[in-house]
Amino acid sequence: MTWIFDEMTSALHDPDRHADALLALAARALRARDFTAAFMLSDRRCRLDPNAAALLLRSLASRRLGRMADADMDLRQASEADPTDADVNFEILRRGLSVDKTEAAWSIVRNPRAKEAARLAALAALGETGERIVADLHYDGARILGWAAWSGGPLSLTADSALGHVERALAPDPREPLARPLGAAARIDIAAPLGESCAIRLRAHEREQEREATIHLVADGKSRAANARPSPVAPRAPAPSRTLTIVVPLYEDFAATKLCLRALYRECAADAELRVVLVDDASPNPAISRLAREHGERADTRLIVNERNLGYAASVNKALAFCPDGDVVLLNADVYLTRGALRRLAQAAYSAPDIATAIPLTNNAEFASFPVPGASNPMPDVGRIDELDAIASDMFGASAVDIPSGVGFCLFVKAAARAQAPRFNLAYARGYFEDVDYCLRLAQAGWRHVVATGVFVGHEGSRSFKDKKRELALRNFTLLKSRFPDYPARLDAFVRADPLRPTRMSIEARLSYADPVVLLVAPAQRIDRLQDLTSRGLTQDGDRVLQISWEPSRHSEKMSVRDLSGAAPQSLEFEAGRNGSGSLAAFLQRLRVRKCIFVDPVVAPAAVLREFAGIDSPKDLLVTDPALGDPRRDAPALVVSESALAAAADAPALCDDDPWPMALRRVDRVLIEDSMCLLSAAWALQSFPGARFASAAAPACARWVRKPKRRLRLGVLAPFASAETDSLVAGLARHSRDIALFSPIVLCGDSFNALALMASFTVHVTGAIAEEEWDRLIDLMDIGALVLANRSNGFGLLERLAVATSLPVAYFDWSGGVFSPASRMDEASRNLALDPMLGEAEACRAIDAWFRRELKPRLRC
Repeated sequence: MTWIFDEMTSALHDPDRHADALLALAARALRARDFTAAFMLSDRRCRLDPNAAALLLRSLASRRLGRMADADMDLRQASEADPTDADVNFEILRRGLSVDKTEAAWSIVRNPRAKEAARLAALAALGETGERIVADLHYDGARILGWAAWSGGPLSLTADSALGHVERALAPDPREPLARPLGAAARIDIAAPLGESCAIRLRAHEREQEREATIHLVADGKSRAANARPSPVAPRAPAPSRTLTIVVPLYEDFAATKLCLRALYRECAADAELRVVLVDDASPNPAISRLAREHGERADTRLIVNERNLGYAASVNKALAFCPDGDVVLLNADVYLTRGALRRLAQAAYSAPDIATAIPLTNNAEFASFPVPGASNPMPDVGRIDELDAIASDMFGASAVDIPSGVGFCLFVKAAARAQAPRFNLAYARGYFEDVDYCLRLAQAGWRHVVATGVFVGHEGSRSFKDKKRELALRNFTLLKSRFPDYPARLDAFVRADPLRPTRMSIEARLSYADPVVLLVAPAQRIDRLQDLTSRGLTQDGDRVLQISWEPSRHSEKMSVRDLSGAAPQSLEFEAGRNGSGSLAAFLQRLRVRKCIFVDPVVAPAAVLREFAGIDSPKDLLVTDPALGDPRRDAPALVVSESALAAAADAPALCDDDPWPMALRRVDRVLIEDSMCLLSAAWALQSFPGARFASAAAPACARWVRKPKRRLRLGVLAPFASAETDSLVAGLARHSRDIALFSPIVLCGDSFNALALMASFTVHVTGAIAEEEWDRLIDLMDIGALVLANRSNGFGLLERLAVATSLPVAYFDWSGGVFSPASRMDEASRNLALDPMLGEAEACRAIDAWFRRELKPRLRC
């Protein structure tokens, strides 16, 4: 591809336009048939944010590079990222991917931005499945708009609602391009003042057979929303209501529904003022309908049965019509209520006169999720939920924290707020974001929404829509943004501020932790490099691992505790050296510690190590820094001779008052990440003579056979961001500007200053790379030699890739020649071992000369 310097290439180095420029330049490279460049650009875009467009471009580039399996995988991921994307679904139809082609075709039909070629392909695919009437219709409250394609003679359209009846005959339009796949098509624009919703039937005759399709439409509400923005006013303080109505729509998941109703009616037995409205939304599960009928016979319960599935919003509206006054709780049928939760929600809602809605803390509810906010955390068992609720209630009582909007899983709504917003907007059809729309309308009228931090309930999470969930959510979020354009910014500001973090921290500090744990203790800047602990022999299958990392703050070391499985704790923080019940040492004493893994503990401050003095469990020492035992590297208490044997004999003994003996009693194993760390491991073994030596290297990559191709790029390995790597790459770029190739240097991994490095157009920065991706990316990016620019870490990765790829490698050698990453002697002879004390300028010159010598035959091609 000829690199054209224009507005788009300059945008590549603008932080605000970088992501869009990557997509545009990847598309340009595809058109120019430079498929490697197209892959590199789209791959970086995927690593920044794997949206559907980026994944589709990477899929197209991989396919042209012969990586069919990778292309299909990206196409599937693109479909998962945005099931509504017409280009992605068009590619699925073209490639015959083994996903639901019928669903892809219907998604194109429903997408108003789909191109004509995509619609024709969708109609042809649906025709192959036996569909004879396909339509995309919309209703704005006054007109029915859209198009229809069908087989057979004239098409009749009938629309019915409680307000009237409309019937029209539609003649085929011979000029309509959409007629080709099924035989007939026409555009539709019919006056139909039928109120809020209507049911449409389409009928066509084909060879003496009548075909029929039924569509249920609701008004989209956009025109009304544009004029429905009241100026915020402070609502008057409402009077508390004793009678509380709980509305529960029922559809699927019998086990969760049964648990929900059992807990709900336990609350009703304890509180005679509670009333229940159950809505059987045409459940396909007979057991749920039977359960609803049984409870519907109770004196405190009203049962509503929908003849057809209406969805959450319409079902709630029907229920609210039966209880026009008073406070209500909108409750999903997969929520487990803790004792007294409903009345405690009311207390939080009535703690201020301008609060409209309140929701509890739970495991799965956007803002209110615990322990990971914004995540669908698994629902704990009932005993754990009750424990969480007891802790929250004891610590926070009726306290409340403001949130941008409520969430409909367990939404307490005040009577006074209901008077200003009596119904949900039906434009959201079967579900998703109708609860947010409702709360934002109340916010425009001056009301607030809160999380009741003293209440915790369980929430299983939606199973109703299964594979269609993401498509419905994306469609409805687009509608929500059109009605409330400022909401995404407010949501982003809330997520960044995270005002519920202190609440989560306080609860986690009080929780009980009964299971045995393995402690992984490491500096924060190294913790992300430790992947696949089990495969490295550090832990066993089923081990619960608590990661404890530290980073320096202004006056002390801040230590964070996180469970690697995603369970609590996730937000705990301590200050090293703090005494008392709130210290890390006190927290650790409550745990059943099976083993501790210390990563390069020599770099840990004494205050950090002393936190572990009271733990008598076995310890593993993982050495990842090969320079810790080298006399030329200034490391505290680690001055030894240059050879590993001398280190084992001559290393100085530790002092009795050093924090190491207290923290590291019972050292069981000394492990190395790679063979470059042997010298440091020798020092550790001499310091702890009872310890065993072992390797914690990651599993080797499979050796792959390279296809004959011109491999002209130099790959610089950066498994983690490093200023040292960035500086060396900038120096190498100055030496490589004469190579006529798109980005002859590839920084494989992360960078602190990617855009500045890419500004020369000599360097391409991929972004963070997962463990299993390295060899595939090296192949796809035409890399012919590898460099490890970091002088202290990453040698294990270099070893594995040297064996798997058979490529020549350059590295800084602390081992005196012991370290030789290659699978055969002839390959090792092509490597470049650099003195780790070499200056950057000299290192760049040496690497550049080696690179050009190694690739000279290919550069002539």
